[in-house]
Amino acid sequence: MSLTSYQIGLRAEEIRQDVIKREQRVAALKTRIAYLETDAFVEVASREKLSLVRPGDHAVIMLPERDEVAWVPDAPPVRPRGPFGQAFGQLDAWFRLFFGAPDEGILGRRP
Repeated sequence: MSLTSYQIGLRAEEIRQDVIKREQRVAALKTRIAYLETDAFVEVASREKLSLVRPGDHAVIMLPERDEVAWVPDAPPVRPRGPFGQAFGQLDAWFRLFFGAPDEGILGRRP
């Protein structure tokens, strides 16, 4: 028996195993299709997914145990007015960055 025929035999066995797996998958899918076509599945799906009810049934909507409170964000902080006022835009922020606030020195608060 040559190496080539041995490799062919291995490949044939791999293909047989693959065919068996695929046949099992096909059988499982056929079983699933058969279930999906039943009236029981259609009723469950229509009740759960589509929120449908049968004639004579009453729909019940479950509310959460506690009321949900709408969340409102806090107001943005008020920008402190520096020595230049709002007319100069971000100049106050740059001034505070390099020189400190009006009541601070360059190295921090004054004693």
